[in-house]
Amino acid sequence: MADWPSSLPEPSVTPAKHRKGQVKAPFKAGYVHSHAAETRAREAWELSWDGLSQAHLNTLFTFFDANIGGTFNWTWAADSVTYVVRFAGDEIKYDYIGKASGEYEVSLSLEEN
Repeated sequence: MADWPSSLPEPSVTPAKHRKGQVKAPFKAGYVHSHAAETRAREAWELSWDGLSQAHLNTLFTFFDANIGGTFNWTWAADSVTYVVRFAGDEIKYDYIGKASGEYEVSLSLEEN
């Protein structure tokens, strides 16, 4: 299993989410029956960088392309726990912010496996 690239700067992580799915079945009488859809809760994170260099962006693209659809190890700095995660979406959002050094605003989502 791959590890998150250690060469990337630490991202901002907002918001972290604690999720556990449920199944809901509404009835005509107006009440709802529900139960847990999963046996355990999972964490999810939104990662962002403000000022990622072109070289770091290329590293992120390479890692994304190699690991999309799979799982990898990622350590959240806030709790120092290493999670087995996957990319939650099919994209990395990025925008050139026009600084002379050629930096980008970048964001992506991770979810616990």
